Amino acid sequence: MTSLFEFLHHSSLDSRRRTGEIPAKHGSPLSVLFILVAVVVALAVPIASRADGVPAVTIVNVLDTITPYAPGPTTNGPGLLTDTVINLGYEGGTATATIYTSYADGTPTISGSGTTSGGSNVPDLTAMTEFAYYFEVVGTGSDLEVPVIIFADGTTSVAGAGYANVTTTVGGDISSSSTLYACSNVGGAACTNPSSFSGTIDAEVSPNEGGYYAPYVEITANGQGYQTSSWSFTADPSIEIDPSFADAADYSIIFSADDAAPGGPPGTTVPEPGSLAMLGIGLVAVVGLRLKKFGARAEV
Repeated sequence: MTSLFEFLHHSSLDSRRRTGEIPAKHGSPLSVLFILVAVVVALAVPIASRADGVPAVTIVNVLDTITPYAPGPTTNGPGLLTDTVINLGYEGGTATATIYTSYADGTPTISGSGTTSGGSNVPDLTAMTEFAYYFEVVGTGSDLEVPVIIFADGTTSVAGAGYANVTTTVGGDISSSSTLYACSNVGGAACTNPSSFSGTIDAEVSPNEGGYYAPYVEITANGQGYQTSSWSFTADPSIEIDPSFADAADYSIIFSADDAAPGGPPGTTVPEPGSLAMLGIGLVAVVGLRLKKFGARAEV
């Protein structure tokens, strides 16, 4: 319970503050600025560490006629690419080829196929695709390495005379770089790899480290037919955190964005550290001016 003396003492102080005999207590402008700068730096550090982000997906699809050489259609992105080339000359014929690529949040699909019909001078229409996407393990755990599993499937086939190849490579800042091969070749050089693969690549990734050296998965494939034939290739890798890992719930994977600028997970943009610094400087200036004006009014 407040004593009469304490009540009278505080009442006197309040009265003297109102009349200006005792100035009201305000924080030092310099201390306020220091606090604001500290807050801005604290916000900037985690964002700056992610400024490099995950590089964007790269897709190049090409359909070229090799003999006689004639550049065909090319795309730098997902979608359907198809071409038909006809040779009306001696022992000529028709060649068709199609490449289809799609990508959504770390899930790529790659396929190609072609047919040829005619004689020994059927156009050499070749289909080629190069597809690369990146990923980063992010989370709040304290683990130095997080185990991931890359599931890789690839198939090739040839009927008649022709070839088809597909490779899936895992690389970048990852504990185990590896490449899986599949090929089919009829009427040409012998193929030393199986016509398909279906397996896993186990590796460990340092969490929260994206940027230029982020782990990646790259798929390359091509195919071509001779005379009367058909060929095809497919690939559809996927990645997940090892579910048997004790701290798996503390982490997740972000992937390259498609049709978006590099620097963040799909559909997001990570602010650059320079932009955040300018924002902080602006806030400091505004608060400084307000404190200066407030101090001038207090002196009146």
